[in-house]
Amino acid sequence: VQEFIASGRKCRDLWFGSWLLSDLSRVAAETIQNRCGKDALVFPGALAEAALSRQTNVANRIVAIVRTPGEVARQAVQAVNSRLKALAKEILIEVGREDARRAVHFDEAAAREQIADLIECTWAFAPISGQDGYARARKEAERLSAARKNTKLWGQPPWSSETRKSSLDGVRESVLQDALYDALRAGKNDEKLRRCYRIHSSERLCGVGLLKRFGHRSDDAEGGGDVFSTPHVAALPFLDGLGSRPKARTAFKAYIEALEGLDRRIVKRLAVVPGKPHEVSDRIDASLLFPSLLAEAIEETVPKADWQSVQDQALRALAELYTAAGEPSPYFAVLLGDGDFMGRAIDRLEQPTEHKRFSQVLERFAQSAKGTVEQHGGALVYSGGDDVLAFLPVHRVIECAETLSSDFRDQLKDFSFDEDGVQRAPTFSMGVVLAHALVPLEDTLREVRSAEKAAKAVPEKDALCLRVIKRGGEAVSVSDKTTKLLQWMRRFLDWQAHGLLSSKAQYELMQLEQLSRHPAVGAAENELVQTLVANQTARLLARKRESGGEAVASDTLRRDAEHAIEELGGPATLGRALYVASVIAKARNQAEPPSPDGVRSTSVSSDVRASLETQQ
Repeated sequence: VQEFIASGRKCRDLWFGSWLLSDLSRVAAETIQNRCGKDALVFPGALAEAALSRQTNVANRIVAIVRTPGEVARQAVQAVNSRLKALAKEILIEVGREDARRAVHFDEAAAREQIADLIECTWAFAPISGQDGYARARKEAERLSAARKNTKLWGQPPWSSETRKSSLDGVRESVLQDALYDALRAGKNDEKLRRCYRIHSSERLCGVGLLKRFGHRSDDAEGGGDVFSTPHVAALPFLDGLGSRPKARTAFKAYIEALEGLDRRIVKRLAVVPGKPHEVSDRIDASLLFPSLLAEAIEETVPKADWQSVQDQALRALAELYTAAGEPSPYFAVLLGDGDFMGRAIDRLEQPTEHKRFSQVLERFAQSAKGTVEQHGGALVYSGGDDVLAFLPVHRVIECAETLSSDFRDQLKDFSFDEDGVQRAPTFSMGVVLAHALVPLEDTLREVRSAEKAAKAVPEKDALCLRVIKRGGEAVSVSDKTTKLLQWMRRFLDWQAHGLLSSKAQYELMQLEQLSRHPAVGAAENELVQTLVANQTARLLARKRESGGEAVASDTLRRDAEHAIEELGGPATLGRALYVASVIAKARNQAEPPSPDGVRSTSVSSDVRASLETQQ
């Protein structure tokens, strides 16, 4: 399911894919409830207490107690397929609608077949009997459901052909014909054609890809079908900072006016940000603040003959904004979270009423997660059951992750279970990736799934993995218990804000790992190498760069750094954590510009205060 949601090159692809699966699950649950009554639904249990709503995030697993399971399941499956067919009909009619050669450029019949084959619904049932009948029946039904999924029969799809595959996931054949791309290469009405099909000149899309690209959520009355972009999320710290800098804010306004003077369509095309307008940029997508994306917006709106002239003038206007206000950081955050020990917590639920209460609590968490993400300036992609996927501005991701973790623990604390004599309750583990906005979205999503797995690998979980991925080079990540890692990250951010360590220290600390892992280092040399690493670490921590000169770090800072090395698992881990903190610190500096004394307005932790006092 997550792979289907994540396959996409644009936020719209991701956004609509998430909503589509939730909406189809809602239809299945609604069908069961209408036929069998509100008490039939166990999961999602919250929906049994209130009318089903398209705004409710519904997980793709449904548990119900019914008298005629086969008949009810078949009706639910039929309702899902009917809903998907209706959506496909409504959406595909928009594809290439203004193209006079639509029938030549677009194979709509194949697109409909691909969409019809998209969703697979499986169901299983087991009879309830005896005092603990529900618990036994639920486990048996889950076992049968898993077995059914593992025995799927694969046949040749009716829509298969020898044409090129979709650019989104490479699974299905493109339904956009070669004649369309020949016309794009020929340059005849290419701007209009790209807009008709919402593609780049070399992008191939299957029917499912077009469904995502052209889809609009029926719960999105406020946003009108508009979607945020990852560059916009990356630029939010910069935009927030402009609010307290009158001259820089004026420069931003002059930049937008300059673009509108060149061609009003450039700005109008990107006046699409949903939700509450930003105090500085209103609904204008901030991808206009990045040169390559600005050039792309110009190519998609301005006649080809004017591209070069308009781009040159627009880039000059952008350079003037950079001179007056600085450049936005290109990094945004994506958070993927999932509950820990959920299966064990469910296994202790012996009655359907307990399971229903459990699912109601999960529904409340899913709804509160949306508010938490939006309060921190982010955009929720999905929140269903114990899963959360969201995009966040880098300067606020730490606080958002902490709140989600705390809320999940608080709301699930009553569903504890015994494990080898120890009482446990469900917790929440997360992967957070700070990604360059120009890294392909599919790569970023693959990294955040990997980061979530790394968090899940931490013993006893309740963990967090923070990872930075750049446009080039290896990813840098650090994993640990959420509370401990966030406490240290706050301390490192204080160090960054007050220049207590050399900026080179993080890189040199990471390089020490290469020394200890050198293939020539055997058991005999290991003790010597560890001594060398310890001595080099001490030397690095004794250095500090302040106002362009070298100074000796305080004893307090060195002790804190040594404590961090001990708790986090070595100097290289400290170096990685400092690197991650440096990316967050840059975003925070943009969101909260320095005060007149040159230090960003922020609370100072006790260790930083002690270090500053010692140096003074």
